[in-house]
Amino acid sequence: MRRICVQVRDALGLTYDVSFELSLFDRLRVAWFVCHVTSTPQKINEALDASLRVLRGLPMQRVTPRELLRARRTVLTRHESEMKARRRSPPTPHPCHSPFVVLWP
Repeated sequence: MRRICVQVRDALGLTYDVSFELSLFDRLRVAWFVCHVTSTPQKINEALDASLRVLRGLPMQRVTPRELLRARRTVLTRHESEMKARRRSPPTPHPCHSPFVVLWP
């Protein structure tokens, strides 16, 4: 994701924000990702094309040790933040556990 930020946002000025979600399933050996690129209507197609170029270029330009270290730090920081937030707030009950939810007419 950092490469998209650097190239599409910083170098080309085509996007305001980039976010990236990765879903992995160990038992199924399946994974997918979603990349959100926020831009103006006038630049969105160009931003999308530039983002796809970066993603398609990954097999040719492997992830560097520095990029990997940065990604690890980001994941650990987010995880720690989420764990702290969970400890601060009580769990939200599922809506089906509420006496006010009508499950059928």
